[in-house]
Amino acid sequence: MADIYVPAGSKIFIQSAITAAQNVTALTIGKPSVATAQTTAPANGDYIAFSNMVGPSQLNDGLVKAANINGAAKTFELKDQDTTGYSALVSGQMQIVTLGTELTTASEFSFSGGAQQFAEYKVLSETTKRKIPTETDGIETQVKVLWDPMDPVQMRLRQASDTRQKLAMKIQYPNGLEMLFFGYIGFSGTPEGSGSEVHTSTVSITQASAPRYTK
Repeated sequence: MADIYVPAGSKIFIQSAITAAQNVTALTIGKPSVATAQTTAPANGDYIAFSNMVGPSQLNDGLVKAANINGAAKTFELKDQDTTGYSALVSGQMQIVTLGTELTTASEFSFSGGAQQFAEYKVLSETTKRKIPTETDGIETQVKVLWDPMDPVQMRLRQASDTRQKLAMKIQYPNGLEMLFFGYIGFSGTPEGSGSEVHTSTVSITQASAPRYTK
């Protein structure tokens, strides 16, 4: 039986640091998928951001966890990721991300989008229309926070929103499952609620790519 997940008990972390970019010199396609760093291999458990990926474009703005490091060879596995069917690597870059800031005022979160879109066509000799997959809708994450304009993390999110920054984020479920993604932050910090209600505010995160999952 599949695991059952509920948001209660989850934690949300945002990017606190990111290294300079280095080239990815090789990437095996399949499972496990193994990448080779040009300069320095990450440590086991490090979070890796991919960018400018030519070939396996599905990894662009992807956030993964590193495992089974070979420091001498500068290789690491993309933990729990299956790249079967991706195109061969032509070029790309990677950065090591630290997710050291917890959004402790988060009270709930929800998701929308991600639906598959299709192009429709029909040939003259047939009466049935056909569809082929094209792109998917963008994914939006909404996080309700207990409004506190002086909270350092909420201040950081407002600053990211004002400067249109893309941040790495992690939602960690109680059983250890991690949802990893990059997103553009929208957060005015405006309080919501009236009367005797507790003030909340909404952080909108437009995900830059599909989330990836690991334990």
